[in-house]
Amino acid sequence: YWAILNGTLSWSPNGTQWNNILPLNPKRWQVETYAIDPANQNIATVSLIPISGDGIGPVLETTNGGKSWSEVPNFPAIGEAPTTMVMNTNGDIAALINANGPVVVRYTAANQTWSVLPVPSGDTGPSGLGQLAASGNGNLIYGAPDGRIYQWVRASHQWFVINPPAGLDNAGLSANPLQAVGDNQILAGYPAGWADFWEPLAVAQGKAAKTPRAAKSAVHLPNRVSSSTR
Repeated sequence: YWAILNGTLSWSPNGTQWNNILPLNPKRWQVETYAIDPANQNIATVSLIPISGDGIGPVLETTNGGKSWSEVPNFPAIGEAPTTMVMNTNGDIAALINANGPVVVRYTAANQTWSVLPVPSGDTGPSGLGQLAASGNGNLIYGAPDGRIYQWVRASHQWFVINPPAGLDNAGLSANPLQAVGDNQILAGYPAGWADFWEPLAVAQGKAAKTPRAAKSAVHLPNRVSSSTR
């Protein structure tokens, strides 16, 4: 179990006894969000914000379960701290930022560089940040505030849209929770039920197709029999 308690990152083996693994100056910094490596829970990253005033703090990373922390270099200065962060099994980090509209930034551990991935321009409707998730293979999944899901494919560096099944997005809200299951499956929760997407893109030999096919999905409605749609 992981949580932000008293402004810092803590973990618990049972959900009742908590251990602080990030010593902070409580008069200066607090943790805004964090991410854990899905393959190694000794690897974690946090984003800090000042206790008072505007501005953003550093992004820190540990690779030894919190025994030591180091700053992730060159975080993009685009005005706001991340509100959501995710990691993949390569140690790459992605963060969702609200800088006059949602922006996704991605850190590649292999060359220690950040890149900015503007959210597709179609997301101009309801306000809000939406949700962010990551597949183990490095693909990113952004749940827009209007209910649509965008998948950023690492192999092609392109965004593709996945529209929610009819009837699930009637409230015009982002999918929450939004979770990647393996490399080719997405679980999304909506006010009216759940959608389970699989094979969301046509991918051949590691490259995304120019024209993505519709995602297959199973719809799960409360007290109803599941149905399938394309």
